[in-house]
Amino acid sequence: MIKSIILSLLFAIAACPAMADDGETVTIGGNAVGKSATTITFDGDNLTLTYSDGSQQTASMEQVNISFSPTAAFSDATGFDNLQSIKTFGGQVVGVKVSRQMHEGQWALLCLPFDMSATTINTVFGSGSKVAQLSSVTESTANFTTCTEMTAGIPYIINPTTDIQTFALDQVVLRNMAEGATVSGEGFDLRGTLQNVSPEGQVDYLANGNNLKSLTTGGNIKPLHGYFTATATSASHLSSFTVDGEIVGSMKMLLGDVNADKKVDITDVMMTVNSTVGQNPQGFDASSADLNNDGNVTITDVIMIVNIMISPSNGENSSSGNGSDIATNSSILWETNQEEVLP
Repeated sequence: MIKSIILSLLFAIAACPAMADDGETVTIGGNAVGKSATTITFDGDNLTLTYSDGSQQTASMEQVNISFSPTAAFSDATGFDNLQSIKTFGGQVVGVKVSRQMHEGQWALLCLPFDMSATTINTVFGSGSKVAQLSSVTESTANFTTCTEMTAGIPYIINPTTDIQTFALDQVVLRNMAEGATVSGEGFDLRGTLQNVSPEGQVDYLANGNNLKSLTTGGNIKPLHGYFTATATSASHLSSFTVDGEIVGSMKMLLGDVNADKKVDITDVMMTVNSTVGQNPQGFDASSADLNNDGNVTITDVIMIVNIMISPSNGENSSSGNGSDIATNSSILWETNQEEVLP
């Protein structure tokens, strides 16, 4: 009877809202079941477990062990408070659930508050996935070198072999940190982000196809990403990046050039307007239209494109015929989100 009461209390505690995200591990006779119990029925020294899939299992109470471990949630959503999870669970061994969109065959910048081993990287991102860390900056090229493990807080670029939306891990050490680390190169720093940040200065980011693109002032860097910022007044922008000596990405210069005709004009404005009302204009590049980096193409972006078109000096433009060409910038931000949301 006492055993029954103790187990009942454990389950009552686990049902509290503060423990809602906790992971549950059920073992019977030392073997993990791999299911979550929703109901327990006691019959003397035996109990019957009803699992979330509707199946049942009866065993002696002495053979059954049910443990709970905290699960910390992390997300690259702009308004998500990743620091709250770190404040709550920092320094502890916990499970983690991470929402971070990445795409097969495309480099993405990733900063996490926990280490990942080579085995874990291959399990989460797919066998053969590549991870690289900044090793140097040569003139306007950032040079990365592949590595096998990831250290908490360090920003890396990763090329998964499968599409990623979310992933979960058990038993990781969550590090106490308020922000990502900074990796320095000649003329540039690479800074990891755990929270949404709005860095000052002119910026660029890495969009679909490993293209570096320019970002207008006021854009945001999403959590679990990172960005380059110039540390030398003579630095302009990064034109490309390499992995193990091979160029894998380069700059795409024209912000607001939504139809990729190398100028910003009334056609770009009208195509963006059509997009805001639910149409899908042929050849429309949403990444070039989302100038304020909020993940959506709205009337605000239309106004910003109009400003680029009529005022070459507003932002990073220089006059070019009937449209405007975007000039270079002094900071580089990175992103590889298929939805063309800035980092």
